[in-house]
Amino acid sequence: GPLRGLNFVTSSSCLTGLQPTNLHFFPKGWHKSGHYMDGGPFVITYRGDDDDDDDNNDDVNVKTKTVELDIHFGSQWMTLTPDFVRYIATSMKDPHSLPYQFKKELIRRKKLMSDETFIPTLLANHA
Repeated sequence: GPLRGLNFVTSSSCLTGLQPTNLHFFPKGWHKSGHYMDGGPFVITYRGDDDDDDDNNDDVNVKTKTVELDIHFGSQWMTLTPDFVRYIATSMKDPHSLPYQFKKELIRRKKLMSDETFIPTLLANHA
């Protein structure tokens, strides 16, 4: 069908429509922005996705990346490719992955990890 191979987040009642939308796009005072704005930027250190194919799990050879994640919002209703779903499912089992470390940071900050922010943020920041 026409959506084959696409990841998107849909929200017909949201002014941003079908795309994950950066937190900074919304007006000041928007009801969800304050929840993620306090505590500073989300700086996450993780093992790079390009290292996932390496069968050598020796910590000496693991390369890390540090990124500042921009929080994105979307809808609870979304269409995701099997590859992206597999990426999330596999990554959540790997304590060195970006999704796992993002989850860990959200928990540390006592922030909601809703499907409206967690998956859209990973979609927008996934290479």
